Amino acid sequence: MQHRPPPAVILAAGQGHRLLESSRGLPKPLTPVLGVPLLERTVLSCRAAGITEGFVVVGYRQELLIPAIAALAHRYEMTIQAVANPLWEEGNGTSALAAATCLHGAFFLLMCDHVFEPEMLHHLRAAADDAEVCRLAVDRRIEAIFDLPDATKVRLNGQTITAIGKDIVPFDAIDTGLFLCRPVLFEALERARAQGDSSLSGGMRQLLSAGKLQAVDIGTHFWGDVDTPASLVYTERMLQARLAMPRSPQERAGMRGEGEGTPDMARAPMPLDHTVAVAHLQHADAVLGQIIARCGPCTLQPRDLEPFVMLCRSIVYQQLSGKAAGTIMGRFLALYEPDALTSEALLQTTADTLRGIGLSRQKIAYLHDLAGKVQAGTLRLAALPTYSDAEVIQHLTRVKGIGRWSAEMFLIFALGRPDVFPVDDLGIRKAVQRAYGYKRLPAPVTMRRHARKWVPYRTIATWYLWRSLDTAAAPFQDTPGASTQAAREGRAICAVPWT
Repeated sequence: MQHRPPPAVILAAGQGHRLLESSRGLPKPLTPVLGVPLLERTVLSCRAAGITEGFVVVGYRQELLIPAIAALAHRYEMTIQAVANPLWEEGNGTSALAAATCLHGAFFLLMCDHVFEPEMLHHLRAAADDAEVCRLAVDRRIEAIFDLPDATKVRLNGQTITAIGKDIVPFDAIDTGLFLCRPVLFEALERARAQGDSSLSGGMRQLLSAGKLQAVDIGTHFWGDVDTPASLVYTERMLQARLAMPRSPQERAGMRGEGEGTPDMARAPMPLDHTVAVAHLQHADAVLGQIIARCGPCTLQPRDLEPFVMLCRSIVYQQLSGKAAGTIMGRFLALYEPDALTSEALLQTTADTLRGIGLSRQKIAYLHDLAGKVQAGTLRLAALPTYSDAEVIQHLTRVKGIGRWSAEMFLIFALGRPDVFPVDDLGIRKAVQRAYGYKRLPAPVTMRRHARKWVPYRTIATWYLWRSLDTAAAPFQDTPGASTQAAREGRAICAVPWT
C-alpha cells in the first residue's frame, strides 16, 4: 500500500515589498497571478500532488491571510493550519522554525510565491529514502532562468549540494524553492541563527556542510519565482503560453489538430482525480475559477455501461421526460438476459415486440439502424477508444437518430474524453451568458473564444458550467442542459440517457 504524501509547510510570512505597488497593497500570498492568488496556486499544486495536510506560516498582514487559509482548506477539502511567526521580519528561516512543533517526520517545504507544476513534488518524493537528509528541487536550465542575477545558485558534486547562494561561482543549477525535508533541518536552522543568520539559506548551508543536502533535477517542468512586477508579468505570460501544451510526450504524440487550431486530446483518458484539471482551469480563467470555488470538487466520471447499451439509451430517451424514458428503458432491458443486449439480439427482436414496450416506429428504425451498422462492421464500437474525438463524432453521426450532441455526450460520459466542448448545448450557452455578462446568448464563435483558455480540459469546464446553472436550485447530478442540437435530435430537456 502506498503511503500518503508528507504534509506541506508553506512559507507565507514575508511582506513582499517589491510587489506591493503592483498588488495594490495586498500581501504577497494574496497577489493574483492570472486571477488566482499565489497562496491558492500553491495549495492547488499540493492538492494535485495528493497532499491533504498543510501548514501555512504567516506574519505580515496575517489578519487577512488566516481567513483566506480557512477558506482554502474548506474549498479543497484539506487540513490546513495557519502558524503565526512573530519573528517573521528576522528572516525566512524563522518561519520554517515556527512550524517545527507541528512536524514529526518528512515534510515538503514550499515558498508561497513560487509557481510550480505538481509533478515536481512527485519527483522529490520519488527520490526520497530513509536517510536523514533534505532534498532540494533544482533546475539545470540556467540559460532559461528569468532574472538570473537574483536567483539562488547551487553547486553540485553528483547529487550532493556543495554550495548555495546568490553569488557563488561557478554553479551548476538553480534553487527552485521546493524542498523535501526532515527534522534535521530545524537543528541546522537553529545553528545558523545562533551564528547570526536567520535565513533559510543559512540553514541550508549548515546542512550542506554536513553533507545532508541533496539535489533532485526537475527536468523540463515549469516553475517561476514571483518576486517583482517584472517576474509577475513573465510568469503570467509563461503560464498562458503553456495552457494549450500537452502535458506529456505521449499526449503530444497523440494529438491531432482540429479545424479551430486547438489540440484534440484523442487518446488521453480523463483522470479519475480532477485536481490537476481544476488547477489548470483556475490558472487559465479567473471567471471560471470563481465558478469552481462556488461549486466545489468535480465528481464527473465515465459511466460504467457498455457502449452499445449507452447508444441504445440515447435513442430511447429522445422526446421523453426522464421518468417516462426510464420506464421504457427498463422494459427494453428486460427483454434481454443480463449483459445480453447485443446488436445481434436487437436485430432479432421484432418491431411488434418493441412497439409493445412503448417505442415509436421511428425509434425502432433508429435502434435497428444502430444494430445493423454494428453488425455489419461499419460502426466498430470496440475501436472508438482509439479514435480521435472528431473521428468518434464522424462515426456515430452515421447512425440515424444520433447527432453531434449525442456523440459529444458519448465522448464525455462513455469515453471520458477530457477536452470536449459541446458548443451548441443550450445549457452551456446560458451558463457562459450569465458568467461573462452577455446580454444575449453568445454565438458559437464567442463560445469557442472562451473555450480556448480551457484546453486541454474543456470537458471539466463544461461540467462546471452545467453545474453553475444548478447550484442555486436542485443538486447537480451530471445532467447537461438541453441544446439546439439536442432539440434537432428530439431530446427532451434533462432526459439524459446515461445517468
